[in-house]
Amino acid sequence: MFARMLRPLALAIGIAGLAQGAAAQGAINPCVDFSLFSSGTRLPDSFQLGGMTFTAVTPAGQLRIVGSGGEVGLQFARDGIDVGFPSAVADVALRIGTFAGPVTVSGIDPLGNLVSPLVVPATNTFEDVTYVTHGPIVGVRIEGGGNEGNLRKICALSRTALLTLDYPDVPIPPAMTTAAANVGTADTVWVFRFDGTIQCSDAPEVTLGEDRAFLERLGPDVIAAEKRSSIVPAVCGAPTGRANVFEISAQDWVELERSIVGPMGFALWPFDDRRTVEVYKYDGTLQCGMGHEIPLDVMEAELRAARIEVLSSRKGNDGLMHIAVCGASTGDVNIYTIRSVSLPIALDLGFLLLGDRGDRFMPMAGGLPLPWPFPW
Repeated sequence: MFARMLRPLALAIGIAGLAQGAAAQGAINPCVDFSLFSSGTRLPDSFQLGGMTFTAVTPAGQLRIVGSGGEVGLQFARDGIDVGFPSAVADVALRIGTFAGPVTVSGIDPLGNLVSPLVVPATNTFEDVTYVTHGPIVGVRIEGGGNEGNLRKICALSRTALLTLDYPDVPIPPAMTTAAANVGTADTVWVFRFDGTIQCSDAPEVTLGEDRAFLERLGPDVIAAEKRSSIVPAVCGAPTGRANVFEISAQDWVELERSIVGPMGFALWPFDDRRTVEVYKYDGTLQCGMGHEIPLDVMEAELRAARIEVLSSRKGNDGLMHIAVCGASTGDVNIYTIRSVSLPIALDLGFLLLGDRGDRFMPMAGGLPLPWPFPW
């Protein structure tokens, strides 16, 4: 679980009220994970990944992927980096390496001010950190670390996601437990994890047997195992798309999702013929009555024109806190249930995948079976 918590603040929010809010509508929590980039990859002083914007505070061409302490992440200069989120959020989960000094995480409020600094002491290793705010933020600044600070992963979380992930001892209302709902009525599900191979790299492969043994140590009994591939653009430093895929019982998956350790990088395979998935698009509404709402049936026609069977549709919300400004997004979305085999076509049409849980099976974009660009 995350090592640094402001538990009293999080618990004071009121779990029952949260269950009726963002979680009940399927909150979307964007994540970016730098661990599958090749070590040595250099990144520009400003770039976008997974809906987030990363900007070096002092442009100096020092953002690069570096391996330290047995893990790989984005190394930044002591002046730090600013990370902007698609919308205002409540909390942020990070995995940070501190190898040459403490790292400070500060929120960036809607007015651009730095707020509520949290110091992560130097431990010469990576740690999971949760940054809990007193109000909405639109980004964070991560600085310090003596030019060796390293960001492996960052997720923008709703309050509900924070409680669900980090406090297994706290009773969670049924509306907040989403794992069971996403496996449907199937007795078994297929789960996968990339095998570690990287394009333009001799990165070693994690064999099917090695991943099977690892998965079984987490608790599930593996019924079947296969090597499969997904479509990934030809870009040096990106995964090859080869994955280790396993059939396990649906109940085992639910229990693993709810366990203290979590799924450890495993996720539901998107192309199981028995599964359905939910995809969404923003409905065009803006605050103060601005914008034009696209009705459910009009947007559905776009899917049907591409020969995608729509099993159901509903209105929803992205579960994020949006800045209260006329013309800003309301967060309202149109959500459609389709068969998972039609997912690539829907993604090509600009729809996004509504994931099982925001930090573990993220919204997808770009016509690919996984997030793109690189928030893996």
